[in-house]
Amino acid sequence: MLIITNMKKILVLLIFMLFKINAIFPCTIGIASNSITTSNRPILWKSRDINPTTINTLRHADNLNYEFIGVTSPGENRMWMGVNEEGLAIANSLSNDLTVTEGEFNNGNLIYNSLGTCSDLEDFEDYLDFLTNSSIDLELRGNFVAFDASGQSKLYEINNSNYWIFEASPEASPYQIRTNHSVNGGGMDGIERFLRSNNIITELIENNQLSVNNLLFDHIRDVSDAQSQAYELPSNFGDPTPLIDTSYSIDRRNTISAVVIEGVAPGQDPKLTTMWLIMGNPFVSYAIPLVPFLSPNLSVFNSLSENSPELVNKLWSSDNDFLLDTSKFLHPNFSLLEELYSRELTSYIAFEELKEDWQEDDIDELIIIDYINDQANQALAFSGDLLYNFTSNYNTELAKASNLKIFPNPFVDKLAIDFKNSKQTEGKLRIYNIRGQLIREFSTNSKSTSLEWDGKNSDNLELPSGIYLIRYENGNQVESRKAVLLK
Repeated sequence: MLIITNMKKILVLLIFMLFKINAIFPCTIGIASNSITTSNRPILWKSRDINPTTINTLRHADNLNYEFIGVTSPGENRMWMGVNEEGLAIANSLSNDLTVTEGEFNNGNLIYNSLGTCSDLEDFEDYLDFLTNSSIDLELRGNFVAFDASGQSKLYEINNSNYWIFEASPEASPYQIRTNHSVNGGGMDGIERFLRSNNIITELIENNQLSVNNLLFDHIRDVSDAQSQAYELPSNFGDPTPLIDTSYSIDRRNTISAVVIEGVAPGQDPKLTTMWLIMGNPFVSYAIPLVPFLSPNLSVFNSLSENSPELVNKLWSSDNDFLLDTSKFLHPNFSLLEELYSRELTSYIAFEELKEDWQEDDIDELIIIDYINDQANQALAFSGDLLYNFTSNYNTELAKASNLKIFPNPFVDKLAIDFKNSKQTEGKLRIYNIRGQLIREFSTNSKSTSLEWDGKNSDNLELPSGIYLIRYENGNQVESRKAVLLK
């Protein structure tokens, strides 16, 4: 093995060889050390690209030394990204330039076996030493990002006979990125996505914004051109909505799933290492949290994957596999990107609170698994709604959902609340915290249609960051929205 530390050399090499570029399908991966993330925990990410009709399967396994959970293919003991109960997380991308002969044991087998038998990166490297010096029929040609509960974070380039380590650390380079090339293979496949990914991560670091939510929104859902320049996506009403060529984008028609996996803080139980999984294309679903020691309702997650191809066909042109119709992102009173961002941020804040309560023995694991399953069920219902959103017939549901609006969401100082008083009578607008406790109440008269909340309770005390339920009641007219307060 060889440890490589200089990220600048990698970038220079890749840019110098741009004339060798070939557009291909497979994945985009990366890893960041805890020194540059907002949570001070390691984070890795992956966009899985393959034929867009391919179905993902979520699997929870306990047949080896350690319990683990991850994304696989139906009926296979292979895995493409996952995490185990010891806090070891791994994901990969195919590296087309690490040429090897075909064999029975491939990248997916390596991840599956490693999650089931390795507790940390030292174990993982011992396993690689064994494999690359064995007589096993191997077909290893890939880049692998991995971290463990200690916070060690590394990228590995691996073939049948060797592996090379690129550390993600303050002493080396605090993050590592790959698409479908390797430094040691000398290729350039996926270089546009590599350069775009590097630009995104660099900007997030410079603004101290490298977090799970920003990776999901700014990186996993990024679309860019052949020069690695970002397209502007319509997130507000009135924005232009062009047709976008996503041939070279991180998110494209053949992105069938994605993960952002976040490690644990010092002293936190490794079992709480969290895999935020988008089961399906990132523009038609949103991330749901998973932990390795709990098995969710797998059928719901698999249904999300099964729904994805039909939804993708409504977003991407039938005449051009890479032409994304972003006009579908906006409808009256509905913005797809705003909805995805709000749901993921709300879920992240809530799940962090649940993990903290579990760590302190305030709740049992049934509450956590109920939350995960509820989020999965909501995502499945959301994907069904999108079948209407992506057509011109989504009128009834939109009208039903438009009576109560809040903006901005998340908010820092003030939340504007608009409501339609269909009864023209006096009503109540109540605000509850995530535990269901009433913390503020407003009376509305027959003529009022809006008010403003300053993020304080009924005693005029500032409330902490968190999720709050805004509920409007007027006779039999009852509507609610979730708001996220950030301090």
